[in-house]
Amino acid sequence: MTGHFWHRFFLLLAFVCMTVSIPATSAQSNHSIVLDGKQTFYAVGLYMDFLEDRTKLLTIDSIASEAYHGQFQRSTSEAINFGYSSSAYWVRFTIQSTSEHEDSWYLESKNYNIKRIDVFMRDGSDWLVKSGGLSLPFSERVVQHRYFLFPIVLQPNDRKTFYVRFESDGNLTIPLKLWRTDAFIAKDRKEIYVLGLYFGIAIALILYNLFLFLTLRDTTYSIYVLFNTLYASAIFIFNGFAYEFFPTDIAEYCSRRLIFFLYHFSIVFAIWFIRSFLETPRHVPRLDKVLLTLLVCFSSVALGAFFLDYGILSRSVNFLTLPTALVALTVGVIRVRQGNRPARYFLIGWTVYLVGAMLFQLHGFGAVPSHFITEQSYQIGSALEMILLSLALGDRINLLQREKEAAEAEALQAEIYQLKNVELAGSLAETERQKKFAEQALAEIELQRQISEEALRESEMQKQFAQEMSDALAKSLQAAEVQKSEAELQRQIAQEMSAALAESLYNVENQKDEIERQRAAAEQANALKTELLAIAAHDLKNPLQSILGFAYLIREKPDDVNAVAQRAETIERSSKRMVKLINDLLEDAALQAGKLLIQKSAVDVAALLSVAIEHNRAQAEQKSQCIDARLEPNLIAELDADRMREVFDNLISNAIKYSPTGKTIYVEAQQHTGMGRQEAETTNTPLSPDSSILISIRDEGQGLTDDDKKKLFGKFQRLSARPTGGESSTGLGLSIVKQLVELHGGRVWAESEGKGKGSTFFVELPMLHRFIQD
Repeated sequence: MTGHFWHRFFLLLAFVCMTVSIPATSAQSNHSIVLDGKQTFYAVGLYMDFLEDRTKLLTIDSIASEAYHGQFQRSTSEAINFGYSSSAYWVRFTIQSTSEHEDSWYLESKNYNIKRIDVFMRDGSDWLVKSGGLSLPFSERVVQHRYFLFPIVLQPNDRKTFYVRFESDGNLTIPLKLWRTDAFIAKDRKEIYVLGLYFGIAIALILYNLFLFLTLRDTTYSIYVLFNTLYASAIFIFNGFAYEFFPTDIAEYCSRRLIFFLYHFSIVFAIWFIRSFLETPRHVPRLDKVLLTLLVCFSSVALGAFFLDYGILSRSVNFLTLPTALVALTVGVIRVRQGNRPARYFLIGWTVYLVGAMLFQLHGFGAVPSHFITEQSYQIGSALEMILLSLALGDRINLLQREKEAAEAEALQAEIYQLKNVELAGSLAETERQKKFAEQALAEIELQRQISEEALRESEMQKQFAQEMSDALAKSLQAAEVQKSEAELQRQIAQEMSAALAESLYNVENQKDEIERQRAAAEQANALKTELLAIAAHDLKNPLQSILGFAYLIREKPDDVNAVAQRAETIERSSKRMVKLINDLLEDAALQAGKLLIQKSAVDVAALLSVAIEHNRAQAEQKSQCIDARLEPNLIAELDADRMREVFDNLISNAIKYSPTGKTIYVEAQQHTGMGRQEAETTNTPLSPDSSILISIRDEGQGLTDDDKKKLFGKFQRLSARPTGGESSTGLGLSIVKQLVELHGGRVWAESEGKGKGSTFFVELPMLHRFIQD
């Protein structure tokens, strides 16, 4: 089994290495970019020359002069990587248009970390310059986009030579591309979908592991959530999305240094996760000390991210990430060889992530070619790592559950064994007491026998003397009476000891029954927790599988824009469903613990109902349903508006969900003049007949059976009715409704004339005294 795992692992690693080692395309024989009207984009790196400006003092007039014309070097790859350099670099390329009409193109630089870009083109005898880069505010970019874009307009059969100056104090890669305007817009839209998919997966898995942490209270899950949150935030900034939101005067400072802060702290939590998940302090103590040292180093650099030199920060990523990668892989291999099953998922997922991280760092040194895989290796490795490690954490739950069940079974066996020992010890002690009592009784009987024999001898000796015999007889009768009294006393003692023995046996039986009751209560609590985990895992598994399935379809068919948009909407709906389940579980837990805070104020119930109706009207219109509202004015109650709107939202949404297409939902609110159809004494509520508000929500759906009414407001109950439009249900909504209404001093109930005749839900709330109408 282990041999098969290592075989598959090394095949995967070999495939990744072969993929990223594909060399860049060789330069074209024609060194000018000829726009033939067929291609939609050109890799400018295959057509340009470059020159290093070590002094950073050269001007466009100097560069364009004959003195420097022959000093340019030919580029041989699509993207030139200069590594970490403090020089400025000039590139030169020529574009020839063969079109008979005006062409519009974009010159794109996809390196988000360039400090300054200047594009020069001839405008008569003068040079026209367009600038970009992190040193300029977002509002001053030629095209306000996360990339650095420069529009180029070519006249019919036009030929132009362009000079571009680059300056950066970090890793400098020049990935210039020339895009036809419409092709760039289509390409950009696809990239947004792919990045949206990446962040959607990240958010879904973060919420999933956060739910597991709140349920299991295992700190390993919280550490993993922090690692993914910080890392996804760093990726968000790295892809150029956050620059426009920073203040203009500190935008460059924040965008360039905040990413180092987030990245280094994400690696801090990654190392912490490795130590917790693989239990390195106990199983790999020597390498655990190395991990602690690296954790301290990353923490120090992260704390200095806002004041250390930018070059030091850039190089620290390379010099710290590579040893961390090697140590993490070594720990993973050791734990797999030690037989730790979750370590297999970790080793595969972490290998993919670390290969991506190392590729990016080697790409920064200029050791590997620049292409899509090396440029996007962070996102690819991170997405696969999050999915695989989530599977590992899920498998860890199964292992913990089996270990828990084994421990409980062992504890139960020990408890039964101890109980049997106690019973046996009690029986032996009681038998010993009875034996001693029997020996004492036999001794007393023997003594009485000897006394009787002595009395007989005395009687024989007194036969000759009648008077003396009479006296002896009287004495003998008196002695017999005494013996009789003593025998009766002994019988009473024996009865008392027998009663004490019976009482002792009864107490032992009671203790045994009490132990059985406690064990049954423990088993019931464990079953409830297991059921909660099973239901939550089942309800989270379906949307998570939906997310993974549609993510696979998007990756396989990214060119079908409409299909990608529809699948992205499905991913969004599945994520919202997971969030709804988590919110319901958290709210139910707060209600059960009595920690839910209710902040009451005077609220117009009719207005609150109107808001809930409008919130659900779109859902009703999708099923061609109508909502008929009849709301009396001036119905004022002291409520928590947010919690009570949640109650109304839930009841109206349920009415829509369980009503067929084309039906009507009736919502009414009025001042109540009686206790309703149920007697006041059976509800045990403080409402008076003339001081309450009655809200009713009636549907034309499937109705309720008598069995439905009994379990209507319970948790995770399955009713005979089913949603008519395939909607989902968490099974907690009506339970939360009942608890929230009762917290406001009200009551809620449902009435139905039977199957197929619809249902009406009533909510009765106390009305503020000063608003009660005569």
